[in-house]
Amino acid sequence: ILSGDVLISNYGNNSLYAYNTNIASPFYNKLRYLITLSAATDVAVINDRIYIQYIDGSTFTRVDEYFYTGSPFTMTFNSTQLSEEFLTFVDLCGFNETTLLYGGNDGVYSGLTFADKMWDYPGFFQCSGAILYRKDTDKIYSSYYDGTNYYLGRFEVDGTLVSDIYLNDFNQTTYPNIFEIYGMFSANGKVYGVTQNDGYVYEIDWDTSGLTKVQAIDYVNSVGGASDLFLDQTPTPTPTITSTPTNTETPTN
Repeated sequence: ILSGDVLISNYGNNSLYAYNTNIASPFYNKLRYLITLSAATDVAVINDRIYIQYIDGSTFTRVDEYFYTGSPFTMTFNSTQLSEEFLTFVDLCGFNETTLLYGGNDGVYSGLTFADKMWDYPGFFQCSGAILYRKDTDKIYSSYYDGTNYYLGRFEVDGTLVSDIYLNDFNQTTYPNIFEIYGMFSANGKVYGVTQNDGYVYEIDWDTSGLTKVQAIDYVNSVGGASDLFLDQTPTPTPTITSTPTNTETPTN
């Protein structure tokens, strides 16, 4: 595992890859195969643990926890953290040291061995494929839709919508597969989305509601999810300025 790596699950060939955001060379030097995981649909990372989501049809969600090492890369199964009938989560991501966020069919949930609903998507939409929490901005980012209208949203942790991008406004010839953002990750202070088909990577500009197509990651044609490798987006603390007391001279009689 390298600095700048993002994990990408590809359920088309049941594989987990590392995609490096620090390498400027073509996609085939950025992407490295890590391990085969049968029927895995999504991935999230918290510290030394990787969480893999499995969905059976449309009625069952299971999230397994693995311990991992970076060099050489290994994954060791630890336990099943979540296993529920009739609850389908579309995507997951790390939230804090002990909690995952889930984008679901009826809102956003948090938890690990259980899941509590936090809030609904605007208009009671549902997650269309991606959710991301950034520690440095303390914001949640997600893709969501109602079957016809597709959005990317930036939210406060309590669910307040800060800004959104209406994806239907984008020409799908210029922005291929833009409705299919199934993974989000952060790198270099920016948020990126990855499409399910053909692995297109888009840089998302929340201030201008703009999208920039970075590249297509060949060999990854059925993206299930993406995750920053480390949940280490800790904001730089503001220095505390301590006043130095001024010595007062004692008058001499």
